[in-house]
Amino acid sequence: MVAISIVSLILSIIMVVPVIYLIIDKWHDNKPNIAISFELIRSSLVCLMIRNLHKHAAELLSLKLDVAFLSQLGQVQQDAFNNMQNTNIYIPAGKYWVLNLGICTFDIIGKFKSTKMTLEYSFKKTGRKKIYTNKLYVDFKNYAHLMIYISELDEINSSLKKIDKTISKKNHTPTVETTRIASSWQEIEPVKEKEK
Repeated sequence: MVAISIVSLILSIIMVVPVIYLIIDKWHDNKPNIAISFELIRSSLVCLMIRNLHKHAAELLSLKLDVAFLSQLGQVQQDAFNNMQNTNIYIPAGKYWVLNLGICTFDIIGKFKSTKMTLEYSFKKTGRKKIYTNKLYVDFKNYAHLMIYISELDEINSSLKKIDKTISKKNHTPTVETTRIASSWQEIEPVKEKEK
């Protein structure tokens, strides 16, 4: 009799474990996930990427930058961050916003007394009341010897665009236009302006 009771108790516990697992999984699935990361735009411009990594919309409620770092930024950026201490920014599922700090990493590393940035932010799932908080720590000195790799093709493409822009400015007309006709390339001379 005792053995049957023990087996029954063990089977009941085994049956409850998957239910508890499903409840925990469902809770994690409903929890919003906004992540903020430091990224460089155009090789050195410091930006904060505010991403909604969840499959539901979320709202960023506050964004607080530590005073030591904030006081070194320009007045426009200081005002922007001060206004974001109490905000309501909607971020659709899987989308992001980019916040420009208006400064390059070289300036932070070379001119700032404090190169450590602490950012605290709070957010919630749209339509819900529960608020979550998170922090981001960045020490820009750690990035002093790193670089963003641009492939050779990107470098060639960038150089060609600069050359074309320079030639176009000098001539005030496009250099040569190309059109694809029946799998072969045909060059078309630019139309010359009629002289008066």
